[in-house]
Amino acid sequence: MTQKKGTFFSDIPEPIKYFLKRSLIFFVIWKLIYYLVFLPLKQPDKFLTDVTAYTTGKLYILASNSKEMNIVSETRPVYRAILYIDNKRGIGITDGCNGLELIILYVAFLVCFNTSNRKRLMIYAIVGSVLIFFLNIFRCAALAHINLYYSSYTDFAHHYLFTLVAYAFIFLLWIYYSKKLYK
Repeated sequence: MTQKKGTFFSDIPEPIKYFLKRSLIFFVIWKLIYYLVFLPLKQPDKFLTDVTAYTTGKLYILASNSKEMNIVSETRPVYRAILYIDNKRGIGITDGCNGLELIILYVAFLVCFNTSNRKRLMIYAIVGSVLIFFLNIFRCAALAHINLYYSSYTDFAHHYLFTLVAYAFIFLLWIYYSKKLYK
């Protein structure tokens, strides 16, 4: 006797189906809200970009021998906050570099994961979001330093090294959340 094979979707375990369905719904809702509400208002991106630039500058001043920082905003072709350190261009922070998408990705996983403990979910969402925000600040400060003193490595650091670091950090937060859930 041969066993009857199911369809691909029917072979997926129920918890995985639940997670994938919720992820798809979350993704669609987030993108609709972002593109229909937040993007036209330029919020929270503009605010988060400005806060990221300011905090990055303050951290860089504290961690280096630099004495002065200045932030200049540009609106064309996209909004960006350009951080100058001692009158040299350190880094330009655009909406894509302010950490919002990383925070949303992190929180989306938590929300889509099957959990009944809402208090724990909120604590992990808030603490993780704050940690990701500060990781992004350190990333931007390191990029500013690399751009100022080792400019030939800026593209590699921005597109590969720090992207890997950010996603690895988020992945570790997810693992920690998941492991603690099943202990």
